[in-house]
Amino acid sequence: MPHPQRIAATIAAARSVMVHGAVATHRLIALGLTKHQLAAAVNAGALLRVRAGVYIDAQLWSLGDDLAHLHTAVAAAHAVRPDGVAVGETAAKLLGLPQFGGVARELHLECDESREQITSALVPLRLESTFPTVHFAVPGHGSRNGWLQLHNFPVPEDDWEIRDGLPVTTLARTAIDYSLGLELNTAVAVLDACARLIVRSADGERDIRRAVMDADAVADAMRTLSAVGNETWRRPGAGTLRRALPLVNPASESVLESMSRVNMKRGRLPEPECGQPVRGADGHLYWCDFLWRRQRVIGEADGMSKYLSLDDLRREKIRQEALANAGLTVIRWNWAEGVVNPKVMRARIRKALGRSATFQR
Repeated sequence: MPHPQRIAATIAAARSVMVHGAVATHRLIALGLTKHQLAAAVNAGALLRVRAGVYIDAQLWSLGDDLAHLHTAVAAAHAVRPDGVAVGETAAKLLGLPQFGGVARELHLECDESREQITSALVPLRLESTFPTVHFAVPGHGSRNGWLQLHNFPVPEDDWEIRDGLPVTTLARTAIDYSLGLELNTAVAVLDACARLIVRSADGERDIRRAVMDADAVADAMRTLSAVGNETWRRPGAGTLRRALPLVNPASESVLESMSRVNMKRGRLPEPECGQPVRGADGHLYWCDFLWRRQRVIGEADGMSKYLSLDDLRREKIRQEALANAGLTVIRWNWAEGVVNPKVMRARIRKALGRSATFQR
């Protein structure tokens, strides 16, 4: 059999037992593949050896995005430590929680470059590539070896689950663990997103904007978060977590909204309602990020993705006019004004609230 065909046969066999493009060596040996066949596939650029005993599919890796790469890395970690669970920042990324800090580092993928490189239809991959750091909780001793960070702390059986074939801490446990290492404003953003996802999972049929206005649904989500949080009070970062939990509001739809709320509280501004529908002069209901109902002031945290086209801008112009004609004041701020230099946002809010109070006298 020509060499490229042997390589293709090796890859086909390996893919039959891979999880997210990763597999342990012992599983490949159990299929009847030899170490010589695996070495040939590595030299051909078809398999990549990310550490002793673990291979990944080079073609799937080259075609994947950042999230796919993380899935592959976690699957590789699980191949190394089947008794482990993805935790912290890794789990947060897998579950779709906001990220603060990078999850990738540079890793030199192992390969024997002394052997001849064989050109084939398989997609080659550079030996040096970005490979995600994976945080795994395991029994016994922890260690930090390259991309695989093993942490020695127990994860109760009720606090982890299998998602997409990978072991990961539950949503609430993940958010609590991750928040312990964050500042107050970023911790609130993570916990807001978690509470929102918990509400969504409890009632997937209802529009999420309506669901987070249900006091009982929000209370259930907060009980879930608090129950996990109560188990962590002696861990580093627990003080920030204690301050963050009372600020959680699943009606916040973005990191900018969450961090803006924290900065409003730091500025001792009146607390707004979040994610509220308001009727415009044209009779339509418009959702607003923040509402000071008595003062008839609306606050909008404008992220970069909010207005991506001319149609978005036209719709927003119509919305703004309808709200203004209904006697509402609309103020806006962006990331630089709400997070980087929140004094700008606070001054804008104070001015609008003060003007409203003057008009109401």
